[in-house]
Amino acid sequence: MPYLEANELVQGPITKGVGTLTAKNLAMDVALVQNLLNLVAKIPEADRKAYYDTKSSISPVPAGNAIPRPANTTRQPLRLLTVNGKCDGFTIERIKAFQGEFLSFQPDGNIGAGGKTWNKLVAVSQTQVNSTNKRKLVLGDNPVVHDMASVDKVRLKAMIKSHLYLDNKNEDCAGFIEYLLSDSSVKNIYWAAYYLATVYHETSYSFKPVWEAGKGKGKFYGKDVLVKDSYGYRGTKDKEYINVFYGRGFVQLTHGEAYKFISEKINLKKDELHINPDKALESDTAYKILTYWMQNDIPNVKGKGRKIQEYISITGCPDYKGARAIVNKGDYEERIANYAIVFEILLILSARQ
Repeated sequence: MPYLEANELVQGPITKGVGTLTAKNLAMDVALVQNLLNLVAKIPEADRKAYYDTKSSISPVPAGNAIPRPANTTRQPLRLLTVNGKCDGFTIERIKAFQGEFLSFQPDGNIGAGGKTWNKLVAVSQTQVNSTNKRKLVLGDNPVVHDMASVDKVRLKAMIKSHLYLDNKNEDCAGFIEYLLSDSSVKNIYWAAYYLATVYHETSYSFKPVWEAGKGKGKFYGKDVLVKDSYGYRGTKDKEYINVFYGRGFVQLTHGEAYKFISEKINLKKDELHINPDKALESDTAYKILTYWMQNDIPNVKGKGRKIQEYISITGCPDYKGARAIVNKGDYEERIANYAIVFEILLILSARQ
């Protein structure tokens, strides 16, 4: 299930192999390895020797697979890896150098999940992997958070697809990313992460507008309502229709009052959504509804103070769990918060070259 995968991704250890072409090389795993290798690079020479494998039958080698260093040679400072989640040649070279220095087998440039190289890397870097916040593990103590303009949308889509389940027969992740990155009202990567997490969940992993399962059956807002099309939005002027205001869109817009209220707020015509609620299933309209819903109060429906500004500031430290109150308080809070953490990390990594 996607939830279990997201739950695993926000825990400490790498989930798949990192290294040469045979490895899975998920961006979050690669970035975690890069960050730990950088921590190892900063360890003083005298302290490194305590971690050498006593069974080693080969000489330690520095980065670059150069001539094995004599025991009395002072190590030159290693250039730190760029933590960008890309397993390039330099990253593989550093993996081999780490294996050559600390382990007893011939370096192969691979780190398996739960394998000898991974366990040694955790030990040498002195990182509490299972109890440390995943953002810190992957991005370091003070990560540079890039603005939305730096996000590589092609790479972001590819990383989302490799990390989380998508309904490949019926998904439009790329289309939603286009809307998101074109929205100047989305102030930062944290907001974007929560938009992605919410829509990922609400649309059952498709990023396409959907209608509510059951179409409101048994709900107090799921009753038939007689509506007169006084403006001819649906064709014939003054024709009457039976509408049911069940959930539609990227978020489940419900209640006749909400359909009526939000029409003009997103620059539609007066009562247009109330008369033609299925318009909320059009991607452009659905995105406008989403961003208005996220950033504004909606009287008699959502209540005051339940907007993204209240939970996620531009400076970070987002309350992704509490932010679920914006759409549906108490509903799958932890699951969606986990999604948001994954999307936040992927957004940041996609912005790094």
